[in-house]
Amino acid sequence: MDFKNDLNHVILTGRLTRDPELKYTNSGLPVCQFDIAVNKKYKKDNEDIKKVLYITIKTWGKSAENFNQYKKKGDIIRVIGELDCSIWKDDQDKNHRKDFVNAVTIEYGYSDKKQDGSGVDIPDDDIPF
Repeated sequence: MDFKNDLNHVILTGRLTRDPELKYTNSGLPVCQFDIAVNKKYKKDNEDIKKVLYITIKTWGKSAENFNQYKKKGDIIRVIGELDCSIWKDDQDKNHRKDFVNAVTIEYGYSDKKQDGSGVDIPDDDIPF
C-alpha cells in the first residue's frame, strides 16, 4: 500500500448544540467555534443502537464572522473540512488534547422547518437535544 498521499477529509451534517462563539487571535484573525450533534446508528446483537456524537468545529476569517452572525443553536449545517487537534500543557504540567474539525466549506440547512437540507422532514425524536 502506498501512503504518500495522505487524506484528511471530513464531511459531517448535524445541528448546532449552542450558539457559535466568535473570538479573535492575537493577530486579529476571526475564529468561530461551535459544536454540532451528529447521529450515529449501528446494530449490536441484532438491536438498533443510536448514539449522538458531539463534534467541535472551527471556521476562520470572514467565514467565521458570517457564521457567527447568521447561525444559532438548533440550525442544521453540513461541514466539509479537515480533522485537526490542539495539544498543550496546563499550569500543573498535565498534557491535554482537543480534537476538532477545521471547516473548509459550510453549507447551511433549514432549522425552522426541521429539515436536513434535502427537503425531508426530520422527526423530533431524531433531534439529540
